[in-house]
Amino acid sequence: MGKKGAKKQETIGVTMKPEELYDELENGVKSIEQELEIRTRAAEDHTRIFQEYKREVDNVDETGRLNRMITTSVVGDHARRYKATQDVLIQEINSLETNLAELREDREICVNEMEEMIRDKAKEYELKEIKEQEARDKVEQTAAEFISMMEELITKLQ
Repeated sequence: MGKKGAKKQETIGVTMKPEELYDELENGVKSIEQELEIRTRAAEDHTRIFQEYKREVDNVDETGRLNRMITTSVVGDHARRYKATQDVLIQEINSLETNLAELREDREICVNEMEEMIRDKAKEYELKEIKEQEARDKVEQTAAEFISMMEELITKLQ
């Protein structure tokens, strides 16, 4: 608070007439209005630039969202194709394994049949050899008997 009995301040300088004061104030208002207009234009420019940036950001966000959707779709498609290809390959492998097992069984049967045929043929050859040997032995025996008969005949004739 101020002191008691303080003096009132006196106006410094020349006092203005009301018309001059009005003109001065009017000039001040015009100056402030011009400043307001300049600042308003600057604010509008900043707002416009901000809106453009916002649109660009929204476009980038939308592009990113679309790219993510496309990427997700592509990855999904590739995953489905991979799974389908994998299923086909598994079926083919199973089919080949089944065929291989059947061929092994067939081969085993053929090997057994061939071994049996070889044994049978070996027995047949053995029997034929025995018969041939018997026939040779018989021929030799007959030849020996014939020779012996011829020798007897020759001795009797002499």
